[in-house]
Amino acid sequence: MYNSSLPALITAVAATTTQTSADQQNLVARGCIVVVDVTAIAATGSIVVTIQGKDPASGAYYTLVTSAAITTVSTNVFQIYPASTVAASNYNGVLPVAWRVVVTPLNGVAISYTVGATLQA
Repeated sequence: MYNSSLPALITAVAATTTQTSADQQNLVARGCIVVVDVTAIAATGSIVVTIQGKDPASGAYYTLVTSAAITTVSTNVFQIYPASTVAASNYNGVLPVAWRVVVTPLNGVAISYTVGATLQA
């Protein structure tokens, strides 16, 4: 069974702007688990996490998962995997060869968080 943890995709300290990971290359995995660990957030702060695939022909990004607004210090898990339970935090399909994570603040309030991922066979 193939499982591989990636280095932190995003480490944000008091971020107030959109943070985008580098494109990730998937050569052997069927899916992944993405964990967004929010460690500091003001009472009025919120972020939205989007996991995107990348079309190899055009280079255009397309959305796999978009979270609801995250408004508290919390650990949030998103899954991309064939036969995954359909939910707002999951994508029922294969992880594309190229993909990335985008974290968007909704109101410019400073938020600290990390984004990590584990590839799944």
